[in-house]
Formats: sequence, structure tokens, C-alpha cells
Amino acid sequence: MCLTGKGGTVNIGHGEYWLNIAASRGNSRAQAFLGQCYFEGQFFAQDIDKGKYWLTVAATNGDESAGSYLSEIIKTKTINGVSNIFIGSNSI
Repeated sequence: MCLTGKGGTVNIGHGEYWLNIAASRGNSRAQAFLGQCYFEGQFFAQDIDKGKYWLTVAATNGDESAGSYLSEIIKTKTINGVSNIFIGSNSI
């Protein structure tokens, strides 16, 4: 995998590209993973809006891990030091 180097070399750009392709084609596991990566800033630059978007899409498509992750964010209002992200006009 491009992100971890399993089976080849690490290439973050390719990993992000292929995850976006899979997520855009409806793969809920890719959507959830991409959302968490963007939300937490893991592998890619942190982008809270993209993270919320992909997590919401994944949860809507039935990915239980994305639904649980979103529930935890809403309950605690913080993940990795990001707080009050759901307050305001862009909330879910």
C-alpha cells in the first residue's frame, strides 16, 4: 500500500490519489479511512472539512466505524486537540 510501504515503497501522493478514487466510487471503507486521515492529519495535511465530509459519506453508506467515529467526535467535541468543530454553520 502506498501509505505504509507494504508491498512497495511509500508514496503518500499516490496513496491519497487512489483513496480518493476508491472513495469517489462509493467504497465506504476508503471513505471512512480517508475521512479519518484528513480529520486527524495522518498521512495528509489536516483538513477538517474534508474529514467531516468523507466520514459523513461513509457513515451514510453504512460504514459502522465512520458512524462510531462521528458519534465520538460529536460527544466529546474534540479529537486530537481539535475542539468545537461541529459548532457553527458547517456542522453536520
